[in-house]
Amino acid sequence: MIERVRVRLMQRIAAESAQQTTAVPAGPDGWLPLLPGIERKLLHEQNGIVSCLLSFTAGTALPAHAHPVDEEYVVLSGTLRIGAIVLGPGSYLRVPAGARAAALIAQDAALVYIRGMLPGPGHPV
Repeated sequence: MIERVRVRLMQRIAAESAQQTTAVPAGPDGWLPLLPGIERKLLHEQNGIVSCLLSFTAGTALPAHAHPVDEEYVVLSGTLRIGAIVLGPGSYLRVPAGARAAALIAQDAALVYIRGMLPGPGHPV
């Protein structure tokens, strides 16, 4: 009897947890143009902070911009350059709040995960 109650309780906890999760399937849905050669797919937004994917075509650039909050980048595929820094797949970059970073340039087609502030004047991501 106690085991059945424990199993039902654990199933209920798992079901409630699943309702609080966010899943965004891979595929073509949800991609929107951001800048010429760059598309954005919003994954999550809370209190003005977004998690998104950016897809770059080769040679495109995310212009230099200020960072009102910390901004984090993880390169999933391709190669990006920011100033003298070259970032390949698996690379991580954090630009602290208050910093102004150089343009982020795709040396080839690239897919990047970004967590930062919602787009606004002077902040395209």
